[in-house]
Amino acid sequence: MTPMIATTLLLLAGAMPAQHVQAEVTSPVAAKVMMMGVFHFANPFRDMVKSSVINLMATDNQAHLDGLATRLAAFHPTDVLLECEPLDQAAFQKKFED
Repeated sequence: MTPMIATTLLLLAGAMPAQHVQAEVTSPVAAKVMMMGVFHFANPFRDMVKSSVINLMATDNQAHLDGLATRLAAFHPTDVLLECEPLDQAAFQKKFED
């Protein structure tokens, strides 16, 4: 057997288990990710993008927030990342779980 044939057989033998393993691996389902950002409600004019103060209790704004909450719930999030003070984390976690 020539060195070239021996090398070729060795390479083929080494590649066979890799092909077998690859065939057994299933493709993961693509993750669905939603990213949403808002201005900081409690510190007007400190954000990079300036906005006027919004009355969140106004009827039309409450209707908009209700619709937003409904659409977010329909997404069925499994994880939510929220920017907050570390001391407030437990309270926000409880609200999310509720």
